Amino acid sequence: MFQQGRRKGGRFFAVHWVATEASVGHLGLVVSKKLAGNGVQRNRVKRLTREAYRRAGLQWRGVDIVVRLRAPIPATDWTLAAQELHRMLGGVP
Repeated sequence: MFQQGRRKGGRFFAVHWVATEASVGHLGLVVSKKLAGNGVQRNRVKRLTREAYRRAGLQWRGVDIVVRLRAPIPATDWTLAAQELHRMLGGVP
């Protein structure tokens, strides 16, 4: 996935994807304890990512996606992080 797929990077997230022959797509999440801190913050990032994935409708396309957290998200930047993620997932074919 990481070597043969395509990648988009932003301030907070990196999105890796590869087209598959399956009719249903899959989502993978990489949220490290080092970047997200405690379990509450890690789960918040995961919820944010799953919601953006659902809104983009990517589960019905033949695309496997891995979303990786690149940088810690400060408490004041959650809306910016959500906007970045929606924009990035919206551009995935």
